[in-house]
Order: sequence, then structure tokens, then C-alpha cells
Amino acid sequence: MNQKMIVRRKSLIIICYLSAMLIIIFSSCDNIKYKVNKLYEITLNNTSIRVLQIKNESCLDSTIFCYFDPQNYSIKFATIVGNKINIDRIQLHKTIAESINNNLISTSNQLFCVSKDSILYFDSDSCKVYCINGKGDMKYVSNLPSEKHPALISGQFVSKKGNDYLYTWIPKKEGSFGEVVSRKLFYKTHKPICRVNLKFEKIVSSSIFGIYPPNYIETGKNFYDYFPNICLGENNLIILSYGADNELYIFKDSTLIKSVECKSKYIKKFNDISDSQFKNFSFLKKYLFEEPRYIKLIYNPFKKQYYRIVKHKFDIEDNTIKNKYWSLLILDDQFTTLDEIEIKYSDYLPDIIIPSKYGIYLQSLNTNPTSNSKNFILSLVNFDKL
Repeated sequence: MNQKMIVRRKSLIIICYLSAMLIIIFSSCDNIKYKVNKLYEITLNNTSIRVLQIKNESCLDSTIFCYFDPQNYSIKFATIVGNKINIDRIQLHKTIAESINNNLISTSNQLFCVSKDSILYFDSDSCKVYCINGKGDMKYVSNLPSEKHPALISGQFVSKKGNDYLYTWIPKKEGSFGEVVSRKLFYKTHKPICRVNLKFEKIVSSSIFGIYPPNYIETGKNFYDYFPNICLGENNLIILSYGADNELYIFKDSTLIKSVECKSKYIKKFNDISDSQFKNFSFLKKYLFEEPRYIKLIYNPFKKQYYRIVKHKFDIEDNTIKNKYWSLLILDDQFTTLDEIEIKYSDYLPDIIIPSKYGIYLQSLNTNPTSNSKNFILSLVNFDKL
């Protein structure tokens, strides 16, 4: 056997070996599976907790979450220490309390906690924002930037530690969502996100940006989903997730850098609402209850992972729900899907998901028949690899 034949054979062996190793590596990545592992539960004796959106994507460094207590118009900060919760209370200023009293339905969407010493309340009636300190005293009052949009009263406020900006929605100023032509124009021309500067003692609108999914723009279909969920990721990325779209839209500052598909295996299709049913509230209630949706996107800085929360389609027969599940899509920091964990509503609720350095806090249903059924329960869990 000549030298050339020997070299060629060795090269083929090396190529085959490397190919086999690559197949093993990629196959193992595709087959990563996770399970929910509950560590312990924490119970808070309160009948009407509304957890607020706070700095650092629903979790501060010291594992604090805050909530509004409507019984005495106060903000309560819950510090989780082991399996116990310590509560600090801030009584709201009289002006704020009176305004909140008139807006109880949307209160949790109008309060934003930058820190324990800086709580913002967005008043839709006066188009002002009130900032109160840790003693409940007024720090400042600022007018909202109304020259471009009447009010930044939003269903979502997002910020995080070390970032002087708050991100929120820009509401539709005029027109109707009940017509295809109007929706097409809205999806094509409207910029849904506003970045607000929090550094100074006033609210300054710094940039307006964002896009809608191509399917929304091209068809003008009505999915009853007019604003995205906003997630702040690593390296100042801003990610937009729409309820009836499989893509994630990733921005750096206010510039779209890419979109990636992040599809749930439990969503087959998205049904839209016909214009004739748009004002049929009985139909809308049923539609929103039954239809699958991407609820929100959460970044876990401790694991460098993203969680896309998925509400599954509910099957209803004879006014009874046959299947009631949601799932959690686990993505790495490059937005590659690692796994999707299916979870029963009877085990955990997707309403509250708080990443921490100890694990992830999920809201649990109270299944103990001897305890107060209205108690608020958090479970600390990990998503462990199988």
C-alpha cells in the first residue's frame, strides 16, 4: 500500500470520527429534557395580593417581590429568607391613595417599583406620574410626555437594575380595532414601545420603536393581541413577544437586529376574531379563555435562560374544561429552544414567575383542604435536567 493510500485512509477515518462526534453532540443537545423539581413552599396569609412589576424583571437581588394591598392602600415588600417571608410596608400618600381608589381594576398595572425608595404611580386621569419614597412621601410629580401620545398608561412596565430606562406600551390614540383596514394601518404604522428615562426627577420620552409581526400586517387579522410582551435580556437586548406569533423580535437599543422562531409544540394554529364578533363580549370571553397564547417572556439572569410562557388551548365540553395546561419553553441566551415543560394549572399558575439565585418561584394553588384557601403560596422550584 503506497503512502498516498495510507494518508487518504487516515483522512477518511478522521473525517468519519469527527462526523460521528458532531452527530452525538448535536443529538444530545436536541434531547435535553427538564423536569420541575419543587424544593419547598412559602405561604403568605393574605387574601388579595396583586404582585407588581418591579425592577430587574420581577425579582430584585435580595429576592424581593412587592405587591399592592388594596385593603389599606399600601405597598408591601416581601423579602424571602429561606422558607419564610419578611414584610415591610409603605403607606401610600393620600393623593395617590385617593387616585388608586378610583382605579382599583387597573391599579397593579399603574404602579411600578423602581426600588424601595422610588415607587411610581401612573395616573391616567391627570396624565401625571407620582414618585413616592420609602416613607410614603412625595418625591416628585411629573407630566407624562403627551405631545406624542396622550398617556403612557400601560399594561406592562419593564426595567432592571443598572438601567435608567423604563419600557412601556404606547396606546392607540384613535380609530378602531374592529375593522380590517384600520388594523392593517395600525400594525403597519404604529410603534408600540416607548423608552422612558428615569434618571432625572421627571419623565422624559427618549425613543419610540417596535414592529408588529408580518402576519398581522399582511392580513389585518384580529387576534385581540395589540401590544407585545416586553422582556429585557442580556447585553441590553429588548425582546418583543406577541401572543399569536411564533417569532421573537430582538432589538438592540431601538434597532431590530433579528427575529427568531420560538414555537411551542402545543400550539397548532391561532384562530382570529371576525369583525362581526368583535363586539360580542360573550364570544370574546370564550375566545380568550379557549385560545392558545404566548403569555409572556421572562429572562433568568442567574441561569442565562429565557422562559416563554405558553397558555394551551382549553377543550371545553358541557361547560367543563377537559384539559387545562400551560407550558414553559426554555431557551438559552442565543434563543435556541432547549425544552418545553408541560405544567398543570392545578399544580402551578403561570401568573407569577420570579427568577432568583436560589431557583424559580412559581405561584401554587392551595391544595390543603384544612388551610385557608385564600392564602398566597409560592413554591421554589428548579428546572432540573433529566
